[in-house]
Order: sequence, then structure tokens, then C-alpha cells
Amino acid sequence: QASRTGDNQCASCNPGWALVGTECKKQHNVISGWSKRGDDKKASVTCPAGMWVKKCWGGWKGDGNFISSDGKTCTAQATGGMRVKAYATCWTTETLPEVSSRQWKKGSITVDCKQGDAIGCTCYSAWKVRNYCYDSKSKKSSADSFDPVDHKCTRWSGNHKVKVFALCSQEKCASFECGAGYEPKPGTTVGSSSDSCCTPVSCPAGSSGLGVPSGCTCNAGFTGSITKTLEAPFFEGSCDAVACPKNSHGESLGAGCTCDKGYSGSIKATSADPFFSGTCVKTCSLFTCPKGWQPKGDDVVGSTRKACCEPVACPSGAFGKSVADGCKCKKGFSGKISASRSSPYYSGSCSSVDCPANSEGANVPAGCTCEAGYSGSIEATRSAPFYKGECAAVACPANSAGNNVASGCLCVAGYSGSIAKASADPFYTGSCTAVKCPAHSSGTDLPTGCSCNAGYSGTITATSASPFFSGECKAVSCPLHSVGTDLPRGCKCKEGYKGTITATAADPFFMGSCTPVACPEHSTGTNVPGGCECSAGYSGTITGDDENPYYEGSCAAVQCPAGSAGTDLPSGCSCKAGFTGSVV
Repeated sequence: QASRTGDNQCASCNPGWALVGTECKKQHNVISGWSKRGDDKKASVTCPAGMWVKKCWGGWKGDGNFISSDGKTCTAQATGGMRVKAYATCWTTETLPEVSSRQWKKGSITVDCKQGDAIGCTCYSAWKVRNYCYDSKSKKSSADSFDPVDHKCTRWSGNHKVKVFALCSQEKCASFECGAGYEPKPGTTVGSSSDSCCTPVSCPAGSSGLGVPSGCTCNAGFTGSITKTLEAPFFEGSCDAVACPKNSHGESLGAGCTCDKGYSGSIKATSADPFFSGTCVKTCSLFTCPKGWQPKGDDVVGSTRKACCEPVACPSGAFGKSVADGCKCKKGFSGKISASRSSPYYSGSCSSVDCPANSEGANVPAGCTCEAGYSGSIEATRSAPFYKGECAAVACPANSAGNNVASGCLCVAGYSGSIAKASADPFYTGSCTAVKCPAHSSGTDLPTGCSCNAGYSGTITATSASPFFSGECKAVSCPLHSVGTDLPRGCKCKEGYKGTITATAADPFFMGSCTPVACPEHSTGTNVPGGCECSAGYSGTITGDDENPYYEGSCAAVQCPAGSAGTDLPSGCSCKAGFTGSVV
């Protein structure tokens, strides 16, 4: 206490203590009365002056506890017809609540202190407390209050609405003692745990690890040790770099060591004494290889040709055991290879020979094939010109003309088709086919000759361009005194004419004629086409016709008229007795 009253009771308390009645306390338990009956009835209890709620419980089935925003009042809630009391453990450390949200939430709800460390948790469900605050892992009912995990308060409500409260201690780090290897944060920092009040010191130079508290080990190539302490810099000891070993050079083992010139090997830093592995040994760097031999490398250990040199293989395009033993150019290659002491340890080359005229391919060694329209073969050899054979132009095939297939062939007159050069035997594709005789002409084909059919006049001459002929055969018109479209389709003598017209192939391209038919009996006239009239005493008409006898109609004798007697007018008629006159 700080002072006493006249009757020797506590009147005031030292910092960190609170006056409860007549006693100075750091912690004190308080209990409320019973809540009233009815839905959602509450019971609340408030901590004494200078104290805040450290723990709050008493809600129905552990599911109805919450703390006021100033951290001093604990409320327990009943449901239905139940009655509860509110219980609180109060202490002198300022403790403020952090609620999950102003709004109700469902499912898994977590709340963390924005300032300070959580020292306790409560959960409170919505209207009519129903035991909906469950442990987030087991999904089973929780206690009245529960402890935080990793300084956080978490509860699971399923599909029901709850709020979760975290009791956040506002104690200052000045009263917290950090462990060895940790650097304290400023004393004014709010916190009461190592996570809030202490910073783990990083492993110093030359060492590695998660930090001084969990242990640091010297890196490979470094020697020494690191031990955590309670005083700055919160560790003691060091890790010192080890120098490069004999026949090597470098800043240190940790920075890397390289073998000296004339030495070969590798130096690798390790963590165990002598803090490196490997050696640097003398090499072939001072040995000179003969012509055509290649040094194995300055880092190879040795001092003889066998140890320090290796034969150089014959280069591309050449063959042989090695350059030192002699290399010759392969078939289709030209050039020369000579041994030397400088890289690549030979001089000269074997160059591939290009494919000769009228052939194609990468080069002679890779293979050359005759171009389209040429026949032959190209074979690689070792003597100049380093190949044998040739590609000769193929002659134009039958019924075509030209220098050769390669330069182009055209079908001769009367033939149609095309000739294209090709790479496969017979080294061309296509052909020239004889064109048939055109319409109204006859013959085997154009090349052998075509003549106009009977009734047609004209000539047909074979040509090289489509339609591969010139000229035509025209139908000849029907001759005099005949009718019809033309001779090929037939001509017929006109009415009153007789005879036949037959088409022929020779000029005038027909034979026969049509002659006029004479006037028939009892008629007079030049002929039927010129017109025929019945003789005196005859009646009738004569008209031309195209069918035998090439006319139709007749002239019949007229009977003697009344009052006269006789066979007919042509044979004569006389008046009967008692009649007078004459009949002519």
C-alpha cells in the first residue's frame, strides 16, 4: 500500500496495485447476481477501479460471454427460461477487448489483437444463445472462455452467427525479459510475449542459421563458434575466414581458391578442420606436344607425351588414323591436311566439291542427282575432278520437237499434249497424242490427213496450236431444181421435177439432176413446172408434185350437153333431131 487511514486501513496503493475494499490487490474475482427470467437475459459484473477483465465466464453452456469496450465489464447471457451469473477475474494490467466484427459472422472466425497480446478469449452467439461457439478443430462445444493460439482467438459456428472477443493485454515490454540471443524492443512497445517484445538476432558474418537463438554454425571455409548471450550484441565468438592452402591462391577458402599456374586440382571449402578438401598438383603446362598432337590441358598431371598429349583426329572431309599419322581427303573432297603444333594442330582442309553441270545436290560427297530432263549418274572419287559420270540431256520423245527435254519439247502439228522434264526415267512426263479429224471430215487422224465428208467442201490442215488444225468443211447447198437444207442432210427434186441428188466428196460435191416432167395426156404446155392446161373438150387441173409421177390431177373428156348426142366433146357432139345448133 501507499498510505493507511486513521484506523490503520489501506487508503491508497502503489503503482501496479488496485484498492479493493481496504486491501491492495493485483488480481481479484467478482461475481454478479442471477439474471432475470426471459429470453436473452443478461447478468453483468464490473471490475474494481484500476482493474480490467482478465477472464470472463458464466454464459449458458459457455456460449454467451462478452466484454465491454473499456475492458472493465464482463457480461454473461442466458437463453429461454434459463438463469446465469457473470464471473470475472480482474487484474491491474490494462486489457482491452478486440471483437471479430461489428457484424455477426458465420463459419470460422478469427480475431487478433491490433495492439498487445491476447491473454484470453470469449465467444457470443446471436439472439437466443444456442451453444453455437465450437472449438475450431474438434467442432465441439467450447468452454466459457478459452485460450488463444499463436496470439489469436478462433471459433467455428457452422451456419450460425457469432462474435469472437480477444482480451488484449496492454502491458508494456519494459517488464518483459527477453531470452539469450534476442534483442529487446523499446520498453514502450505494447506486449507481453517474446514475439511482441523481442527480435531474434541474425547470425553474424561467416556463419549461417535461422538466428542466434536457434543456433549459428560457421560457414564452410570459416573457423570459430557462435554462442548466444543475454547482453549486447547478444552473442559471443566469431567465424574467421581460413587462408587458401599451399599451391593455390585467393582471398580465402570462403571466397574461393584457385590452383596456381602449372598446378591442377580443386580446393573446396568444408566445415571441418582443416576446413577444405582437395589438392593442387603439378600439371603438363610446361610440356610441348609434337606436331599433330593436342595438349590434354594445363591441369593434367604429367610430363610425357603419353601423359600430356592426345592424337588429333582427322578433320571433317578427311580420313586416317590421326593427323600425326597422316590424313587424306575422302571421295568427293579436294585439298590437303598437314600436321602443326598450333591449334587446331593441323593446317589445310578437305573441301567438298560442288555438283557438276546439269546435276543438283548439296555437293558431290553428299550426293548429286541429274536435274530434270537429264539422264546419267555422278559418283564421288578421290582423284580430280573428284567425281565421275555426267548428266546428258534427254532427246524429245516421239511426236514432239525441240533441242531436248531439258530445254523444252513441243508437240508437232496435229498432236495435242505436253512434255515436262522429270528426274525419274524416262526423265520426262506427258506425251503427244494424235488429234482426231474434226467435224464433217474423215480420216485416221490429223497427222495422217483428214478430208471433207460427202456434201461438204473445204480443206483440213494440221497445226501445232489448239485446236491443232486450220480450215473447215462447210455443207454444200442443194443444187438447181432441188430443195433441202444442204447436201449432207439430203436434197429432193422440187414439185414437177424428177430425178435424184446424191452427195459426193468431189466437186461439185453431188451427182444426179432434177428434170421437168412433160405435161400429161389431154393437156398442153411446156412441162409440169411451166404449167399444163387441159386440151379443148377436157376439164380438170394439173399441179406439180414431189412424188412419182411428179404431178397430180388429170384432164377428163366433157360429156355432150343436153339436146346433143355423142360420146363426149373431144370425139364430137351433134344436135339431136328436132334440135338446131352446134356443139364446139
